Amino acid sequence: MKRGFMKGKITGPKGTANNKPLARTSRLESAGQEHADLGVDWHVAAFLYETLDVDLHTDGPSHIKLSYGVVKEAGNLDGFVPQKLQYTELDPSRLDHPDDTTIQTTIPAQWSDISRHTADELQDSWCDAVVDAATKREIFTQPGFPRPVPRPSTPAHRIAPAGAKGLGIFATRNIKGGELILAERPLLMTPATIPPMSTNIPSHFTLQQLTLAKMADWEIYLKQFVKRMLPDRYEKFMALSNNHQHDGSGEILGRIRTNAFGVTCFRYLRTTRDSPYSVVCDELSRFNHSCRPNGSYHFDPASFSMAVYATRDIKIGEEICVSYVSDFAPYEERKKNLAPYGIDCTCEACEDHVSSDARRSEIVPFRMPDSQTDPEVELRRYISQILLIEKEGLEGSRHYVQNHAGICIVALGLGKRALATKYQARLAQLAKRPETINPDVLLAIAMVSMVLK
Repeated sequence: MKRGFMKGKITGPKGTANNKPLARTSRLESAGQEHADLGVDWHVAAFLYETLDVDLHTDGPSHIKLSYGVVKEAGNLDGFVPQKLQYTELDPSRLDHPDDTTIQTTIPAQWSDISRHTADELQDSWCDAVVDAATKREIFTQPGFPRPVPRPSTPAHRIAPAGAKGLGIFATRNIKGGELILAERPLLMTPATIPPMSTNIPSHFTLQQLTLAKMADWEIYLKQFVKRMLPDRYEKFMALSNNHQHDGSGEILGRIRTNAFGVTCFRYLRTTRDSPYSVVCDELSRFNHSCRPNGSYHFDPASFSMAVYATRDIKIGEEICVSYVSDFAPYEERKKNLAPYGIDCTCEACEDHVSSDARRSEIVPFRMPDSQTDPEVELRRYISQILLIEKEGLEGSRHYVQNHAGICIVALGLGKRALATKYQARLAQLAKRPETINPDVLLAIAMVSMVLK
């Protein structure tokens, strides 16, 4: 797939040493006065040792790029004292904690005796998460939450060796573009940037050492956090690759950096830090990278699941890949952004990157039909953009779907019903991918459907 540093003890609320796993249960009284055992929430805070000479709110991945590869200074943190943690048990039924309270919780709510859950709930499973209270409230107050995790009509994939890439995901049947391939609830969710931590940082530390110290502190926090996970979920997480074994990340942060997907629909500490979240999945972490992906991923808040959809038709036996980097970035930028994953991509776009870069530079943002422009010119522009995108294997982009919508609208205006019908059918198939839906696409589908009735 794509994508043990410092040791420290967790201390209880009174500062006593405690190496035992955190309890997962708490007796609480529900609004209906019925008692229930639910997996507890935890608020874990660090003791502030002394006033710091640096503003810890200004470093971390959101402001300073974390190192990768072999970092010599990773083992040279003389004078650094790892943080001590104190944890407080919180009532998991509450959603009224202050917005900026960082909480460890389980999504959706989980009985401590998981045998009380239905077979469908057990199959969908749970995500252990580090979120702020505002995010938890936003997630749990969604209408009908949680929705079931979506499933393909028939299984469509298998995990198998993929040569030098390790494991990969392959199609077990022919898959149509727009079809759901795989969806699952993440193993865990954490802020995408390292939260502000109370750390005793020596004044002589370089910026690199300061960042490594914060990574070490965050690793201590994460090691305590993963103790919440169900044993089988923890085993699945630890079975994932770690491409950051020599840069100070540690075994937990390293696996998160290697395998995480970004989630931007929720924000951590929105009013101050405004960071997205990262989620790490089990089987979805086995999708390898390609700059010409035939799959695209989408996070669904209602079911709290990550899914991969086919961006074009996929043949049985073909490897299914997603892109880890920006679709339209030029070769050198993609190469730089793939380096932390240890990836040297050899797809067609990278092998012939001069020609590919030239074509990708001609793919421009979509714009709706302009009444001041000859509609035949608009039609040729949309078709030309679609052909360029197909040549580059970027059918997963919104540009591709939007240009189909543009053709539908212009073709109707020109009275070209056959052309409108053809692209309306293609658009309807593409629109099965949730990440492609926007007002332009919905408008085109509605207009064409109404006119062609």
